[in-house]
Amino acid sequence: MARDTDDEGHFQSVADFAARRWNVRLRCPHCRHERVVSGGALWFLFHKRRWRDDLAQAPRRLYCSRCWISTHVKYIPRFERTRDAPTGDDLPAPDDATWKALIKRYRD
Repeated sequence: MARDTDDEGHFQSVADFAARRWNVRLRCPHCRHERVVSGGALWFLFHKRRWRDDLAQAPRRLYCSRCWISTHVKYIPRFERTRDAPTGDDLPAPDDATWKALIKRYRD
């Protein structure tokens, strides 16, 4: 029986969001500001900068820009999977070859 990778399974990394074509809702625990980013674009950001993308470490690389501007305190956002469209400025998307390499890794 084929596994439905869109809805089942555990998300352990940013690459999991990208490969399963989910977007990521980033929510500030302090001011509750939200932003939705493309899972593929977020993964590509981590890939380009050679950051660890496991969900235990990934949120530490991001912070709420509104809180930083107003209080100079970096609050780590919560990650949630969503099908909502991305909001805010677009992050650069991966090129076709990089994207296909990620998808191939998940098919094997």
